[in-house]
Amino acid sequence: MPLYEVAAGSLVELQSQLILAKDLGFITKNQFEELAEKTIEINKMVNSLISKLSKLHSC
Repeated sequence: MPLYEVAAGSLVELQSQLILAKDLGFITKNQFEELAEKTIEINKMVNSLISKLSKLHSC
């Protein structure tokens, strides 16, 4: 499971980088919103996977 936790941490890092990219003018507000929405959805998927795997390993 540590690999999945690294993935979740990387998503948080990506979200921070997206904020910086928007603030520095590298991407537009619309691009930021689209990409941020995708990272939120992926984060939900990764967290769900981590949760389900935790339940399997605890049995």
